[in-house]
Amino acid sequence: MEPTPAHPNRTAKLAFGLLAAFAGGLVGHFAFLWIARQGFYALALPGALAGLGCGLVSKQNCLPVAFACGGWALAVGVFSEWRFAPFTKDASLGYFLTQMMASVFTPDQVDAGRQYVLANAIPRGPGTKALMSSSGISGLRAGQCGISG
Repeated sequence: MEPTPAHPNRTAKLAFGLLAAFAGGLVGHFAFLWIARQGFYALALPGALAGLGCGLVSKQNCLPVAFACGGWALAVGVFSEWRFAPFTKDASLGYFLTQMMASVFTPDQVDAGRQYVLANAIPRGPGTKALMSSSGISGLRAGQCGISG
């Protein structure tokens, strides 16, 4: 039995869902900054609006899209926090990111985690070595969402 091709409508819904996640994150960022100026703290708003936008528009269950929305939500949340309260010593985003986790993990713990991921969490299977050597990153199989080539 031959696999059924992806439904173009599903692919379009997922693409529009990702666009809605991007727009929701941006709206949430500016709403967070406005609410913060009013004296309230709503840091979850950018990520919540990103997920809400994607879910309402795509109406699909797709793990890679969910991870993409979660990554975008994390990035826009960290960016929003940096814009709201940068460090006075150095207001750059790079300094903010290095100081954000500085007191949580020692350099030895970071190295141990890196070694664990390299030894145990690298994806395995057909084509993984070629993918890892050509791009340096692992890919998600898009067939899980019904998007296949």
